Amino acid sequence: MRQQIAQHQVPRRASATQYPVEEIPDSYYQTRNPSSTRRYVTTEGNQVIQQGNKRIIINEEPLPKQRRFHWVFYVGIVFSAMVIGWIAFTLLTNWWTAKQADWKYGNPRTFQIDQFVGHLDSPEHPNHFVALNDNSMIEVVELNANPKNDHIYMITTVTDNLMPVALNFADINHDGKLDMVVTIGAGNSYSVVLLNDGIEFKPQ
Repeated sequence: MRQQIAQHQVPRRASATQYPVEEIPDSYYQTRNPSSTRRYVTTEGNQVIQQGNKRIIINEEPLPKQRRFHWVFYVGIVFSAMVIGWIAFTLLTNWWTAKQADWKYGNPRTFQIDQFVGHLDSPEHPNHFVALNDNSMIEVVELNANPKNDHIYMITTVTDNLMPVALNFADINHDGKLDMVVTIGAGNSYSVVLLNDGIEFKPQ
């Protein structure tokens, strides 16, 4: 009985294959990428940092010098600022002059005055005169107490519909009657004289 049991015992495990040391293939060993870091300098003077398959090249060039402008550039800036300032000053002056004329003469430019001139009027009821720049046409309207004695005088035309106009009266030809002087413009102004014939005003 013991002999039968011995016959049925599990056979021993086969021993592993053994190789001589010199015959073990290289594939048997596990390999891994090197993890060490290397630093070196190339012939061009660039520093290289290499770790495995990664390579970093450091280019140690000096920083570019700050660009300096020629003195003519600064002169141009100053000159441009002066020109712009002069243009702005001129525009502001013109605007201010026009605004003052608006306050004084209105728009359209208008001037009004009462004056006794002997055209069927009286010192108690003088004629009313209105001078205006109507779309660049200088006109003077004489209004009497009786509308039949009203007159409209076409004086001249101008190039600027904002040019002011004013009136004053003086005995220009020394005949004892007041003549009408129409002053056109401000600053570089000029005058037109109309003589009084006792009924109306006529150009000189």
